[in-house]
Amino acid sequence: MENYRCHDLTPKVRDKLGKIIEDDELISFPPRRELSPDNFDPSYSNRRLQKTQPQRIKALRNAPKQLEYGMEQINLEALPQIVEAPQLLSIGYCLLTIRDVMQAHKNEPQQVQYWLYQQIEDQGLDFLQPDYPGMLSLPRVYEVVAAINRIRSLKILDG
Repeated sequence: MENYRCHDLTPKVRDKLGKIIEDDELISFPPRRELSPDNFDPSYSNRRLQKTQPQRIKALRNAPKQLEYGMEQINLEALPQIVEAPQLLSIGYCLLTIRDVMQAHKNEPQQVQYWLYQQIEDQGLDFLQPDYPGMLSLPRVYEVVAAINRIRSLKILDG
């Protein structure tokens, strides 16, 4: 831009950078990751009180976008799409369902997620936790995947 008039600088830049070499090779993607079937453990144990719970899934009160899932605290602050606590609880119950399915059938996480959302579409959110007394909000697949990626104790098998 000179004196508010556009100029094409492409030839000057091409001369400085040199010729662009185009490869005809296909891009190789890394292999799909396989998760260990013992991921997403929902059990909670408090050593100080000597108390254990088989399942603990809850949204933290003072941290609006943090999910407590078993012994893990999953920080989802970077996801602006999550706007309410019922979405966090739904993500927790999705992780619990994914854990149950992956222990029963050794599937790839992507297949399990497609299956999970198909079940939710067919049966509704009661499929996740039928005896939950409150309301749940459906999170997108991306939020569930983001929660999986933020679990610090996630174990990935060598493929």
